[in-house]
Amino acid sequence: MTGSPDIYQYNHSDPEKSINFVTCHDGFTLWDLVSYNQKNNHANGEENRDGMSDNYSWNHGIEGETDNQEIDKLRVRQCKNLLTAIMLSIGTPMLLMGDEHLRTQHGNNNAYCQNTPLSWMNWRKNERSDEMQRYTQELIKYRKYLFSRAQHEGMMVSLAEILHRSEICWHGVNPYSPDWDANSHSLAMTAISLDVKVAIYIIFNAYWAPLQFNLPLPPQNINGNWHRIGRCSLYVLGQSILAVSSLD
Repeated sequence: MTGSPDIYQYNHSDPEKSINFVTCHDGFTLWDLVSYNQKNNHANGEENRDGMSDNYSWNHGIEGETDNQEIDKLRVRQCKNLLTAIMLSIGTPMLLMGDEHLRTQHGNNNAYCQNTPLSWMNWRKNERSDEMQRYTQELIKYRKYLFSRAQHEGMMVSLAEILHRSEICWHGVNPYSPDWDANSHSLAMTAISLDVKVAIYIIFNAYWAPLQFNLPLPPQNINGNWHRIGRCSLYVLGQSILAVSSLD
């Protein structure tokens, strides 16, 4: 989220030199990442021996496509969570083509040898792909909005510059009390831009049940109240916040 400052330091190697991504041309697509526990490369003719076996994926209870609407809904939500983490992190975001449509290769994580519908881009629209494309567009708009505030204030339009001029605070379910334990499944953070007069509070809850988070008090140097952006766990404090489109 903060651009790996232990590696990419403002005075030496700025965070834009880092690339943030969850999926790429090798491995599962974003939709397959939340739909398959195991690779399904039988069509490649190598008896499923090719491709990585460790995909860090989770099928949410059923392997592959399903008619279970609850599982399908949770998978879409998880895809949104992953994209949100990419697009709101300091660094250069990389999006695998087709993930904005939730394209699937039906669990094939090594489809380089396929010139078939398995690896082709399916442009047919459906409710799932339309929703993800809309959400991705809103994320991009919001990222541009956040960093365009610096330009309006006469600052350099640079993620590194914003990070350099910001205060990062970590939280748990209570302000300033992060749980760094290995079994922790939740974390929150605030990024307070000292010059642009805007603060962002983000919640990541990967726990299997809802948790109640207590928001920190607004910084003394920024007037206003926290505003929630859509139904996602993202709050912003500052001027003209209500003009931001809802992410949902």
